[in-house]
Amino acid sequence: LPVKILTSTFDAGFPSYSPYPIFVDVPIGENASSYGRIMCTNDHPYCTYPKTAQSHVDVLEHGEYDGKPASKVLVRILTGKRHQIRLHMNYLGHPIIGDYLYTEPIDYKPHRIMLHARSLTIHTDQELIDALAKDTFLAQFDPKWKKTKTIFPVNRW
Repeated sequence: LPVKILTSTFDAGFPSYSPYPIFVDVPIGENASSYGRIMCTNDHPYCTYPKTAQSHVDVLEHGEYDGKPASKVLVRILTGKRHQIRLHMNYLGHPIIGDYLYTEPIDYKPHRIMLHARSLTIHTDQELIDALAKDTFLAQFDPKWKKTKTIFPVNRW
């Protein structure tokens, strides 16, 4: 299923303007050094059974979250691997705010991960179902988010 995700990251080091999305082509596998179903990118020493994972990342806005540099991005996954968005963003050096599982040091603040579905498209034999969510990363919903620069308007997507 093609899924679009809207997220914020702690680091505003993304390019200020890029006419093309950032393409991430990094395989993902299971982390054999962890209990449970923790995943990792194929450059991890204990990565087992890595499989192809590809994502496009578009920078939408730069700003601050709780006084720290942040960027709002749109991630479109081309493959569907467990925790793909979280791992690809961390691989790029821009972990998702609130991702206590894949950030170092562990990010317990805020109380939730800043990862939200933007749209979901389902193809069936009879119809195409496309659901679009409103932008939840607005100061009116979360006063800790302060936009400083728009790169691409969210409504463009």
